[in-house]
Amino acid sequence: MFIDIGRGLVAGLPALALPPAILDAVERGAWIVFNLSGGKDSSAAMFAVNLILDALGHPRERRIGVRT
Repeated sequence: MFIDIGRGLVAGLPALALPPAILDAVERGAWIVFNLSGGKDSSAAMFAVNLILDALGHPRERRIGVRT
C-alpha cells in the first residue's frame, strides 16, 4: 500500500507515492540520509528530494548527505 502525496506538492515535480511507514517517519522528523556519488544525477535527485521534504515539513537539520 502506498500513499500518493500528489502532483501539486512541488511545482514541476511528478507525483510521488510513499509507503505509509515512510511518510509517517518523515512527518515525525526521522533522519534522512542521502547517498551522493558527486555526479549530476545524484545531486539533482538530492535537490528534488529536499524540495519534497521541505513541502512535507521535514526539518533540514535531520538530513545528512554522504559522499560515496
